[in-house]
Amino acid sequence: MNNKIEYFLNAVHYCMWLHEKKEGKFFQRISKFMAITLPKVFMSKNHKSLIDKRVKNSSKEYEDFYNNRKTGYYVYSANHWFGYIYTLYFMFLSFVALGCTLHFYGSISKLYLLLIVMIPIEIGYIPAYISVFSKDKYLEYFKKFEKEDERWYKKWRRITIVFCLGGIIVALSGIASAFAIMTLMD
Repeated sequence: MNNKIEYFLNAVHYCMWLHEKKEGKFFQRISKFMAITLPKVFMSKNHKSLIDKRVKNSSKEYEDFYNNRKTGYYVYSANHWFGYIYTLYFMFLSFVALGCTLHFYGSISKLYLLLIVMIPIEIGYIPAYISVFSKDKYLEYFKKFEKEDERWYKKWRRITIVFCLGGIIVALSGIASAFAIMTLMD
């Protein structure tokens, strides 16, 4: 069972990384086009050749900055989006606990409010951290997922979209539940 959860979380993370890469490459093409085209229109030949050389020389550095699987921008962005979406599921528990606490005790201090919200999220994040980020496990899975066929990618892209939308729906349901608990339970 644990391997299935680990596989699922890593597959979702991988698809988020692929999305970040695809989106980033689109914006890179636009900025590269502008960096090459604008100088040709507005600058002298000397400046044009200088810019062409700089673009060619810096392409390896940019490639590593964006695509490095351990420290690159795309994996950094995917890590954060994955973490944000994953924690949305545990926000449901946080909001329900907050709604119950406010219903029974009225107002509470900001510290207690923060603890009530953060504890379920932090405890819930532990399995994702262990399954994906601990000892960079996602790198092993990335190698495995690269060998998959197009059908696998299509399936997991859809699952990732449902995972992301589900997190948003669950978090909003938690907010609605908290308000319902605070106001309707009398």
